[in-house]
Amino acid sequence: MDQVRLAHEIGVHRSTMNGYERGTRGMDEATLERISLALDCTPIEIWEDAFNIFRYNFFREQAAKTGVSTEELMAGIHSRLSTEQIIQTSLQALFDDLSKLFGGVLAFLGPDRQPDGRTQIPAWGVVVPSEAQGKRKRALKLQRSKPKAPRRQQPYPPLKGSI
Repeated sequence: MDQVRLAHEIGVHRSTMNGYERGTRGMDEATLERISLALDCTPIEIWEDAFNIFRYNFFREQAAKTGVSTEELMAGIHSRLSTEQIIQTSLQALFDDLSKLFGGVLAFLGPDRQPDGRTQIPAWGVVVPSEAQGKRKRALKLQRSKPKAPRRQQPYPPLKGSI
């Protein structure tokens, strides 16, 4: 359908329709709905087409400025990871890390552990990395120490020469 026929079907002047197509004139929802009915499509399809046209024109302008072909610029954008790919990769890495963690915990709590000498049951505990052990000992010392009594405030000594 050409521009003149579409303008006639939606009830606007040819120059108004030309402004819609060039993007120099805005339109309301009712006009968009009339256009979608005349073209037998949804308003979303119109917006997607408009976005694709805008996108292509943007890349064409960038290509002219940089001296690179439009296709090369667009291919560079398409080669980036999609949001779904990023999420899938991140979840896979998280799953791998959790698998290692649970494997370590199960190995630590496994039935082949040596029993504690006092109770004859496997010793259960918390794994403390070697670099954190010094901090843990200091924290335990702080917990075991008695709280100090608050310092008593001494009155000021009398000034010389006062009555």
